[in-house]
Amino acid sequence: MGDRKHISATQDAFQDADAVRGEDESWSEFLHRAAEALDGSVETDPETDLGDVMARLDDLEATIPSRTADDVENRLRTR
Repeated sequence: MGDRKHISATQDAFQDADAVRGEDESWSEFLHRAAEALDGSVETDPETDLGDVMARLDDLEATIPSRTADDVENRLRTR
């Protein structure tokens, strides 16, 4: 099966992703599909402030892991 990695996301991010993930689709398959869909799909605007983009990425990086961990923990408790 190869090396496995663990990721975490906020609960609402997880729920949004889970809502669009195929019924029989693994999380690995979903992530591959999402990466392919996003590859090259973001156009750059010369008016975009790189500082704003980096601040948003920092915010996402700070919130996604704990929210995903919380959701996974909640799911494990309800099983």
